[in-house]
Amino acid sequence: MEARFLKRKRAEILQYLKNIGIHELNYEKEVILERICFLELHIHLADMKALNTPMSDIAARTYSGFASAIPRLMVRLRSTIDGVDEPEADSPDLQQYLAEMQADARAEP
Repeated sequence: MEARFLKRKRAEILQYLKNIGIHELNYEKEVILERICFLELHIHLADMKALNTPMSDIAARTYSGFASAIPRLMVRLRSTIDGVDEPEADSPDLQQYLAEMQADARAEP
C-alpha cells in the first residue's frame, strides 16, 4: 500500500512540475521531492489511524508539523527551480540596511 501511494504521489508532483515547465530534476530537487512524498505518506497514514481512534496531543502536533512542512517544501522546490532564491545583485545586505537606517535616524531633527 505504502509503495503504491508513494509512486502515485511522486507521479502527481512530477506531473505538476512538468505543467509548470520543469522536466529535469537535479539531486537537491530529488531529495526535496522525496521528502514531500514521505510527508504525504505519513499524513495519509495518520488520517487512516485517526478514522478509528482520536489523535493524541503529540500526534496532532506532529500531524500539524508535517502538514505545514509540505507547502514550504513545495515553495522551496519551485523556488530553487526558478532561481528565485538567488539574491539580487543590487540588493543590500543586512549590515548595509542597518547602516542606512542609522544614518537616516541621525539626519532627522
